[in-house]
Amino acid sequence: MAAPLPLIGWGLAAGEGRRLFPLTQIEGGGFRSKAMVSFLGRPILAWQLEAFAAGGLARCYLVTRGEFNREPVRAWFGHHFAAVDLAYSEAIWDRCDTGSADATLRHAARLGVTQPILVFPTDSLFAVDLRALWRFHRLHRADFTLATMPLPADRIDGRYGTVLADARGRVTGFWEKPTAAELVGWGSPPGPKGWPINIGLYVISPNLLRQLDRHPEVRAMRRRRLDFGLDLLPWLVARGFRVYAFSGARAGDLGNREAFLETMGEVLAGRFPLTPPTPPHGWAHIAPRIHPTASVRGSWVAPDVVIGPGARVEGSYLGEGVVVGSEAVVEGAHIAADSFIGAAAEVRSSIVGTAVRIHSRRPHPTVVERGSALGDGAEVLAGARLVGAVLAPGAVASPEPPVQEVSASA
Repeated sequence: MAAPLPLIGWGLAAGEGRRLFPLTQIEGGGFRSKAMVSFLGRPILAWQLEAFAAGGLARCYLVTRGEFNREPVRAWFGHHFAAVDLAYSEAIWDRCDTGSADATLRHAARLGVTQPILVFPTDSLFAVDLRALWRFHRLHRADFTLATMPLPADRIDGRYGTVLADARGRVTGFWEKPTAAELVGWGSPPGPKGWPINIGLYVISPNLLRQLDRHPEVRAMRRRRLDFGLDLLPWLVARGFRVYAFSGARAGDLGNREAFLETMGEVLAGRFPLTPPTPPHGWAHIAPRIHPTASVRGSWVAPDVVIGPGARVEGSYLGEGVVVGSEAVVEGAHIAADSFIGAAAEVRSSIVGTAVRIHSRRPHPTVVERGSALGDGAEVLAGARLVGAVLAPGAVASPEPPVQEVSASA
């Protein structure tokens, strides 16, 4: 068995995840940590820690903020998960940091960190050889190494920081979230697959952490805001620090609803390496019951799922206990546990939370499509048509205008 890497994982789980609303909201208006958002049946952080543990990571510190972030994460993961020892930031520091980089410097200084740290956001999946990343960092004697992946300009378009680097990988420029038009103005991309983007995965040397914590310019920035992409990375590059880009990584962004569905599609199509957990079928977990006339293609179906006659499920995820009614259509959708999809309903390219009820009946089937997102416990009444709609947890959507029922004697 290979020795653990001399890296400390550094998970950033302090935000409110507003771009992922309503997945990050619970009934009553409280927030759920991004780390705890369910993706393909498991919290995002669970997928991350398992992948990092397989790559050699043995220790991880989670920077959390607020009861909604810290307590659910600690309750679910405890202090040891997937062969990784876990520690958490204390509540007393919650109000202090002014951004992701400031929080990292503050907690690293308080802990007296003497090892390099592996910083990662808790709203993405990563496919990366951690040992190769660590070798790259050491080979170039880097102060700061960021992992990148290429994307075409239309995929970047105001969403991701873009990196310019020389032939050896040393970063010469950094542009936070340029538009597609701005990228075209730069000229041709440096590679056939597009421009390298910052995926938020960093290796930072302990000497740099100490230096930055004491630097007067950094301290001045910290009073206002100190974010990695917006502030610290451009500052490091401009002042000649040894910042390098590692190109051997991939990320699956889960930070907003559109990206969430895109990444799900990549996983289900086999283009992003993620293996579904083996369900513990037995007396407590019933294998999915799929009617012989139903069609299921390119999808993950959890235990206890029921799919009715003539239903069609394609490129989708169905969580435990989901019921899909007869002749319903589910395409490109993420349906969390214990939700109900009524007969003849159509759910396409949408995210459905836990215990959602989508009622439907002929001849006026319910339609949910085009990036709609339904929070936990939401209810959609029969005949409603939701296009790009967002329902808060527990909300009820009615048909507009109401469907007119015609009696048999009329």
